[in-house]
Amino acid sequence: MYLLGMRVTAALAEAKRDKRLKKKATEAFTAGLKKIEKEMWDEEKGFYHAWWDRQKGSPDWLMADSLYGQVELVLSCSKFLFSITRYF
Repeated sequence: MYLLGMRVTAALAEAKRDKRLKKKATEAFTAGLKKIEKEMWDEEKGFYHAWWDRQKGSPDWLMADSLYGQVELVLSCSKFLFSITRYF
C-alpha cells in the first residue's frame, strides 16, 4: 500500500505541477520497490513472500489474512505499479 501511495502522490504532484514533491515521491517509490524486490522476492521459488518477521524472517507459509492486500493490488493496480509478467 505504501508503494501505491507513492505512485498516487507522484501523479497528484504532477497534476499540481509540483516538481519537488513528484521527485520525492518517485524516489520513495523506487527505493521501496527495490527493498521489496530484495527482501520479499524468492527467485528460486518464483514468488513474493507474503510477510516478514524479525524473528522468523520470511517463511514460505502465510496467515489467512496475508493475501488481502496482495489480491487487491494484483486485481486493481498491478499494471500501474509493476510489470505484470510475474503475476500472470
